[in-house]
Amino acid sequence: TGFAVVRPKPTELVPGFCKYALREPGFLAQIEMRSVGISYPAINASDLAAIPICTPPIPQQHAIAHYLDREVARIDGLVAAKERVLALMAEKRKALIARAVTRGLNPKAPLRDSGITWLGTAPGHWEPYRIAALFCERDERGESDLPLLEVSINQGVVLREFSDERIEGTAADFNTYKVARRGDIVFNKMRMWQGAAGVAPTDGLVSPDYTVAVSNGKMVPEYAGLLFRTDMFSAECARHSHGIVWDRMRLYWEGFREIVVPVLSINEQRAIVAHIAAETGKLDALQMATERTIALLKERRAALISAAVTGQLAV
Repeated sequence: TGFAVVRPKPTELVPGFCKYALREPGFLAQIEMRSVGISYPAINASDLAAIPICTPPIPQQHAIAHYLDREVARIDGLVAAKERVLALMAEKRKALIARAVTRGLNPKAPLRDSGITWLGTAPGHWEPYRIAALFCERDERGESDLPLLEVSINQGVVLREFSDERIEGTAADFNTYKVARRGDIVFNKMRMWQGAAGVAPTDGLVSPDYTVAVSNGKMVPEYAGLLFRTDMFSAECARHSHGIVWDRMRLYWEGFREIVVPVLSINEQRAIVAHIAAETGKLDALQMATERTIALLKERRAALISAAVTGQLAV
């Protein structure tokens, strides 16, 4: 019921031309102007029907439709190819991080059974430790003036940004929120099995349902944050989580502290963090360039449709 069906009159409008006319930026701007509502703006059928469109002669409509079918398909093919590149870069990023934090930087380092079920083999000088021997839980509250932080599956721990376009609810009393200090590990109990963890970039407040962990100095927080977001570690978190419904499984501190992780020298941890930062920085630059190319191609597609259906382009 939220859709509108537009049936072209055969003597007036070619369906192939119509589909582009209804995607033309000027037409979409009219839709936006006439839409009402705050959360989900929508246009009613009568207002939609009142919007004018250009209707050249039928033979010209056919010509424009055929031209746009060909050119839009070509642009869409380029966009799809660029999006595949983005997907490959994301996979490479994950693999690069996972290999560095679980195998180190020396490909010739002798490996042995790590004694850690989820890890398998690891460099011979790495030692297994329970998280309880490396971190303690922080449960401080009552500093309501600190900025809000949130845990993202994709980005880790980031400052919470509020949207100007929608109303967002927040707690009435921030004194109930937990305090996370800069360098603390923060994770979402309900999404830890998906990698919802990271390092607090600054002192801030997090949801009372999050867990905050403090390193005792044997594990560099940035290294831990990278390790805790790998697929291998996430699977181990799922094994220690509790709940009836799979996508509502929770990892409590009591389960988290029992997980065994590899411990290496502080200098080696820092070298791994620096290596990952350098390599992912290159990938980030390439990703930004690729995303910009995709945006330009989409702009080109919109401009081409607009020019063709409004008669600004001779077809």
